[in-house]
Amino acid sequence: MTTQALLQLSADIITRYYNNEIEPFLAACHPDVLWIGPANTQIIRTRETLIKTFAEEHHNLRFEMHDLVTVPLMTPSSKVLEVLLFFDVDTIWPDNSMQ
Repeated sequence: MTTQALLQLSADIITRYYNNEIEPFLAACHPDVLWIGPANTQIIRTRETLIKTFAEEHHNLRFEMHDLVTVPLMTPSSKVLEVLLFFDVDTIWPDNSMQ
């Protein structure tokens, strides 16, 4: 896969995540992922635990992403590419207030 294709895939996965379509994100996670989430004490280890945690979470939140920028970070390995994603996100609560 080309660098450009990996950047596009990363942007697609995060965009779908913030459209409450989290399955592509979970499928892309490494089995030994470390998730440090926005909620207090939300530190989760392993994809299996992350899937279980997300399955138990129910909310009516919507999100709006702004200014998504993807940055490739080359590594010494020709088989590894790190991708940084920068963006702003607004959380829209059920009463239409935003944070």
